[in-house]
Amino acid sequence: ETNDVEEEEPSPPTVALIGQQSIDVEMGAGYSKCPEGVGLDVVCDRGATAVDEVEGDITTAVLACSPDGVSYKFSKKGVQACGVDTHVPGLYQVLFEVFTSHGTHGSATRNVTVRKTCPTGETLCRDQISCSEAGTCLQDLESAQASAAGVSKLELISCAKLATQLTSLVEEVVGNTPPAIALVTSEYLLAVVEIRQHSEYTACTPGAPSNHDTTCEEGHELCDDLECSSTSCKTRDTLLARIPPPDEAAPAIDFLGASRVEVPYGVKANVSLAPCASYSTRVWCYAVAWDEVDGDVTATLEVALLNGTSGAECAFTDVSEGQCRPATYYYEYAVADEGQKGVAVRHEGQKGVA
Repeated sequence: ETNDVEEEEPSPPTVALIGQQSIDVEMGAGYSKCPEGVGLDVVCDRGATAVDEVEGDITTAVLACSPDGVSYKFSKKGVQACGVDTHVPGLYQVLFEVFTSHGTHGSATRNVTVRKTCPTGETLCRDQISCSEAGTCLQDLESAQASAAGVSKLELISCAKLATQLTSLVEEVVGNTPPAIALVTSEYLLAVVEIRQHSEYTACTPGAPSNHDTTCEEGHELCDDLECSSTSCKTRDTLLARIPPPDEAAPAIDFLGASRVEVPYGVKANVSLAPCASYSTRVWCYAVAWDEVDGDVTATLEVALLNGTSGAECAFTDVSEGQCRPATYYYEYAVADEGQKGVAVRHEGQKGVA
């Protein structure tokens, strides 16, 4: 008699994840096998262990995301074949497998969620891969409203799309108009402000009137013309009122005779070409000068020979003595006031006749 004893099939190996089953990864961050000795606060994949009741610890044989016919050991390749793209938000799965020599197989799966980076003012929704719009997660709103009111998901989606379209339309109409910025100005606060070097320039206290008090050196007073004065503005204005106006006009020269004089040669003439002693003393002289500010400037008159015909030369004092040889002589009378405003007049001819 023969007894047939059925052999029990060996149990599959046990594959256990090292670390959490679900991992969240920030969009744009890397995701790879953890280096040895890395801290628990670092986001990376720590792999899985494998134990078989026949072969014992077979962790070194664990594969990660290996397609048919290809073996990618986690210990060597990490999760390179798992296709986790941290630039694209979404849910990714990392499959760990191990195969024994007696034909058994074990596996474990880790879920990796790449979370989307939301714009400023928006939050990450429950699905961890989408952001709120105008502060609201449409997916969460659809679920809550549909559950509470029995509204179909299709109707909620239609409303959400309509709201998004209206928002886009408003942004298109209004958003293209740039905001207007206007400077707050006053009598003292203009578009261009000048301040002393090393002075502090800060924002004005809300509601406080702007002024120029801090733009003058210490001990000075700001006057109505926005100039700083070391004395009081009243004293400064009084002193300025006593200062005569600037001398803008040049003095005037007057001749007491004709601009052309003929004198016989060798005969003493009855005319003198010399400047007078003063504006009021007009005896035996020919020219006087007067300035609107300085008054009588006759004493500063100067006479110079410009030229004579045929190169002849003769001092103006010798003309009236009849000592100049026959020729035409040209003399220039010039004078200047205290403000150095000057004038020169050409006398067109003292002619000596033989």
